[in-house]
Amino acid sequence: MLLKSPKESNNSVVLSIVLLVIGLDMVGVGILIPILPQLLGDPDSQFYLLSPAHDDSFGLFLLGALIGAYPLAQFIAAPILGRLSDRYGRRPVLLISTLGTGIGYTLFAIGIVTANIGLLFFSRFLDGFTGGNHSVAEAVVADISREETRAR
Repeated sequence: MLLKSPKESNNSVVLSIVLLVIGLDMVGVGILIPILPQLLGDPDSQFYLLSPAHDDSFGLFLLGALIGAYPLAQFIAAPILGRLSDRYGRRPVLLISTLGTGIGYTLFAIGIVTANIGLLFFSRFLDGFTGGNHSVAEAVVADISREETRAR
């Protein structure tokens, strides 16, 4: 068994943390898929958030808009977070964005319990904005990789 140098060992820990952050962001993309149709797409569901006065197409419109809020915010945030990570460092930006993701999940749960559509949208934008840290995560991987293994 080959022993790793301390730097290589530290790089594998950093890489594991970065992969965990990226995995958390991917959960943010798909976390709505099982629950949103019950909240906004099916008026017969006991969890339907809209009043019966709204027609079914409005709920479906909100469903699509809520799903699209995350990637839209991610698209806006990626260059901003990348610039901030260049200026202030990768670690603080990843920590703050991961904290923002946790806050976004919490606000989304509160929005479901209180049936607050506005809070659901705000939480998805917050989660998408802080989930735009893929560019930062990729920069971390590029920073810790040796040039001959960077493409891998």
